[in-house]
Amino acid sequence: MKFSTQVSLESASGLLSTVVLFLFIVSGAIYLAFPDQHYNTQGWGVLIKYALYFFLLGLLALYVAMNGEFSTATILVALLWVIVVLMGLMAGADMERALLYLIPVAAVLAPPSFQMRAMRLAMPVLLLTIAGAFYEYFVLGGFTRFHPTSYRGISIFINPNNLGITATILTAYVTLLSRGAVRWITIIICWGVILYSGSKTGMGVLLALMVLLVAKANFFRMLMLGLPILSVAAAFVGIGIVEVPLDSTWDRIRQYTDFLVNVEDFMFPFVDGRAYYTDNAILQLWIELGLPAAAAYVSVLLICCINERLRSPLWAVFALSSLTTNIPYLFPLAYMFWFHVGTVIRQTSPDLILSAQANET
Repeated sequence: MKFSTQVSLESASGLLSTVVLFLFIVSGAIYLAFPDQHYNTQGWGVLIKYALYFFLLGLLALYVAMNGEFSTATILVALLWVIVVLMGLMAGADMERALLYLIPVAAVLAPPSFQMRAMRLAMPVLLLTIAGAFYEYFVLGGFTRFHPTSYRGISIFINPNNLGITATILTAYVTLLSRGAVRWITIIICWGVILYSGSKTGMGVLLALMVLLVAKANFFRMLMLGLPILSVAAAFVGIGIVEVPLDSTWDRIRQYTDFLVNVEDFMFPFVDGRAYYTDNAILQLWIELGLPAAAAYVSVLLICCINERLRSPLWAVFALSSLTTNIPYLFPLAYMFWFHVGTVIRQTSPDLILSAQANET
């Protein structure tokens, strides 16, 4: 009887945690219903998001305590991140900004059974993203701050770039968990979402995803089939079917050069007292938390790269997105990143499971 009760409790907590995770990821839908909460850091919309997150952590802690699903490696990675963030704080980094980088790292500790359920949420979240885009366009008419010259949508995510990258990550999970027509239908849907967002980063990482999918973990296949894909994409841009304005690209380059040319304290640039900012995850970590944090982030990306190589596009999606987007603190990208790191370390990412199954047969 005691065993039956424990199993029921584990099943209930597992189901509830999956539901809460779904609500957490799609919590940006609040902005569609209540536009005044968009970019309102002091609003109740943000409080709901964090309430869901910490409730989810409580459920997972209960689940881990009942099942003993601890991982020394993930604990060490989380501890390393806490240490480098604390190093930045002790050197004078801003506390509020440091917390934005620190809070998402708990996602790396998710237990394997929860990881598997969470990855299957990719398709439902992607479908809700499409529904949100239709509502935003036809009912709200969009958020004017994002289309001063041309329309750019956000759906249930906070800005166009976020939408493009998140849609690509969701698509990557679907393509790893599915086979056949579902893969390519999902990619076509993702292209529609990205074009709706106008995210150049999203376009770039989705192209990378397609190249890695056709490569099938073979470098020469990647060259033979990947180059035609890139050539077709370049032709679409060249003849004007897809417009890729470069104004924001040059703005980013100016940000990078302004920081690299003027920085005085290379270890902890925030000590300079200058208002540096870059749309680059590695450089922004360096600016806000110091060189140790930037080095730790690059090291974690390398761990994912070494473990996944060409078998999975996910490490490439996060690495390429980091070049133009501040992944480690943005919602939901930071949480997705650390969740993915946890699956790689625990060997529960879809590509590693499929590889292990292939080796067994």
